Amino acid sequence: MPNLNEYLGSIVSSITNARVLSDLQTVKIAEQYANHNLLKHFSIPRMRIEDIEMTIPVGMNVIDNEGTPTIEPINNNELVAAIYKVVIGTLGISRVAGNVASLFQTEINEKCSALIKSMTTQNYKELTLKYSNALGEICFSIAKEHNLIKKSVKIQVTPTLLAQNIERNIISKVIINNEASALENLNVIVEANKLRELAPESLIYIKMKISEDGMEWNHAENSKGEIVTKLLPE
Repeated sequence: MPNLNEYLGSIVSSITNARVLSDLQTVKIAEQYANHNLLKHFSIPRMRIEDIEMTIPVGMNVIDNEGTPTIEPINNNELVAAIYKVVIGTLGISRVAGNVASLFQTEINEKCSALIKSMTTQNYKELTLKYSNALGEICFSIAKEHNLIKKSVKIQVTPTLLAQNIERNIISKVIINNEASALENLNVIVEANKLRELAPESLIYIKMKISEDGMEWNHAENSKGEIVTKLLPE
């Protein structure tokens, strides 16, 4: 049982193939005309499609509205910048030496890249927790090594605190897309004998108009004197 898009696509494809067969027949006729003393002076008959209008009955069967949930693409550079900002904010500092900032960003970039590549709708929470904990430990270690842990702040900075803030930020960036295209997943009944058995409310009539729009090879000489061939609309 075909999907609606597959069925309509096959109809258009069949009409295109019919035009191809017609053109091949035109070539054969042109060769016959060329070899005939009288017909060689006649124009070669060639079929062209003006407009084709069709009313196509189909039976509705099942629409799959569930679809497959997906995660909207996450920009790695934006995520790295956001997490770096979270780390600096958690540490309670406004400026970091260039070499230390590079250490943070390198570690964050590595973990974010791995996370984004492995993330799915089923495992994103588990992986986010795993990579957040790892980043919390790493960033805390870097901060401690370069004396960035301030004891005077009200909230004591720990690897756990860093991990929690990082995790919260990553989760906020994850968008689950549950949308499904109903028409793409619409299974239809197209067999005439089965259509006759369906109730009128189960039938839909699709009006479709097809017009011909051909392409042709165009040969032109460029500024270097080379012949350039392009496929252009007629």
